[in-house]
Parts: sequence; structure tokens; C-alpha cells
Amino acid sequence: MSLNKKIVSLLLVLLVIIGAGPIQQYLRDDLTLVGEFQFAEDIDHFVFYSPHQDDESIFFSQTVQAAIDKVGSDRVTVVLLSDGAASGAQELPEIAQPLDAVTSTVQQLLIQSSAAPLTQEEIADAKRLLFSKARTNEFIAALEALGVGHYELHTLPDGDLAGSIEEINSIIRGKLGTEGRVAHLTYSYYFDPHADHCATGQALQEISAEDGFGDHNTAYFMVKMEPATLANYYPQPIFYKKAHFRLLQQQTGSQQIAAAAAEYGVRCTDMDAATQQIAAALYDTMQRDGCTLLQAIETTSAVSTLRLGVGHLSVKDFFTMTDAHLTNQSLVTLIHTPF
Repeated sequence: MSLNKKIVSLLLVLLVIIGAGPIQQYLRDDLTLVGEFQFAEDIDHFVFYSPHQDDESIFFSQTVQAAIDKVGSDRVTVVLLSDGAASGAQELPEIAQPLDAVTSTVQQLLIQSSAAPLTQEEIADAKRLLFSKARTNEFIAALEALGVGHYELHTLPDGDLAGSIEEINSIIRGKLGTEGRVAHLTYSYYFDPHADHCATGQALQEISAEDGFGDHNTAYFMVKMEPATLANYYPQPIFYKKAHFRLLQQQTGSQQIAAAAAEYGVRCTDMDAATQQIAAALYDTMQRDGCTLLQAIETTSAVSTLRLGVGHLSVKDFFTMTDAHLTNQSLVTLIHTPF
């Protein structure tokens, strides 16, 4: 360990450990909480790396709000990494039915016009892409509700971000600051049971260890405030002390966070009409441009209206979960730096 890291660790140990109120029941006794978390004073831009289209609302929202409070919305960027297409939510009847409606309507229109019908593989691929597009539409709406100034969209394979570490590294390198200081935030590489979350943290950890990173950049890693994660997932106690968790308590922004969750979980008011309109627009694009259904989904503007409410948590579920971590209406997040 370098002298600087030793000094930082010593200073952290000397901080007064927080009384965490109601959340203490979820923290193991051998977890070391070291002081209340404060971002470095010289940070002038924040970049969040979101593995999927729901992380920005469910687990990042309170920290995003803290970042906006510190530097303003125009200096906060959220980067979406995956296409979100592997979520099991697409098997839920309320999600599967509108996806079926779009593809079956396109199929009927093709048959009526004596065009070649879609194969089963084409239908499956189209449903997957429509599902991904719907999630991204909701991701964008949630960021607007949170007040985020900038976002960036990538479509790495959901469920296999561990196989895309180099691509994620490249994305992060493209966000490194060369003037001022940039804070980079994502899930913990060590304390998160979700493989995609862990892989994203691993990529940021690797970049943070490169020469010159610390000149203008700082890495922070967030731990999901879930009872199951806090109580069951941590490894041996020595790593708690190495990680030196700090607690971020966010006093404001609950209404915006609620709005973001609501935007994420929004459903079309008349799904039957919406799916019919989208299917007709896709068919028209296919006929006009002589393209495949997948190509039409990529280029037809009507797809941007498709929102299926594909978040894993509804607004009610979001706050049911979060209520367990509220202290006088404060949302809390555990954060650590590289170790």
C-alpha cells in the first residue's frame, strides 16, 4: 500500500462512526462504517455507469440527487451500458402480451399483402429488441424526472457484461477528466451479487488503478441498500475494515426520486391502441424502405412511444423497499473507494 493510501486509511479510521438509526438492524456487527460520506470538494462533474435500465431509479437515484445538488444537473451524466434485453420481466403476461400484439399485427399485415411472413426466429428477435427499446424509453424518462443533464446509451449484451469488460473500460476511458475533477460512480465490484453490477464495478476498479487516473478522477462504488445484500452477501470481516464504508444520507429529492420511479413504471393508457399504431408504423417502414422488421424497429420513431412498465419494481414496491432504509425521510447509500 502506498504512503498516501495508508494516510487516507488512517484518517478514515479516526473518523467518528455514525449511528445509522433504523438501518443498523440490517448491518452486520463487523461492518465498519467510517464517518458520513462527503464528495471531494474539487469535483466538478459526475458520471454514473448504469448496467441496466432501472438502476438509475432503484439504486442510483439518491446519489444522483446528491450529485445534482453539488454541481448542478448539467454536470451530471448517466451512462447506460447494456441493452437490458435479458430481464425475466419480458415473460410477465402484462409485458409479453403487448409484445405479442405488435409482432402478430405486423405478421397479419405482411400476410394480407402477400409478403413473406416473419419466421419464428425473426419474431423472437423483434420481441427482444422491442423490449429493450421500451426499457430504454423508460430509462430516458426517469433521467428527465430526476433532472439529469446528460445521458449516453450503449447496447452491450445484458447478462454478460463480464464478457464486455474491455468495452466498458473503453467507455470509461472516454469519460476521464483531464481538467478539473470527475467523479465516476457505479456498483461495488466486491459486494454485489449481480454479475453485471460486479463486472461494471470491476471495470471501473481496473481503470482507477491505471497511472494518471487520480490526477483528475475519483472512483466511488455503491452498495445496494437491500437487507438481503447487507445481511447475507458480504465476505470475511477483514474486508469490511479494508473497504471503510461511508454512509451517504440524502435529505432531499424524494419527490423527484418518486417521479423517476413513476416514469420508469409507466404503462401506456391504451396499450391495444398503442401497439396497433406501432405495428402499423413498423409495417409501413418495412414496405417503404424494403427493410427487415429489426431494421424498422431501429429506425421507426413510433417505437419511442413504447413503454411497457418493465421495471422490476413498481413505484409502490420501490418505496416499500426503500422505507426500510429511511431515517427521518433520508435515503441512504453505502459507498466505498477502491481497495
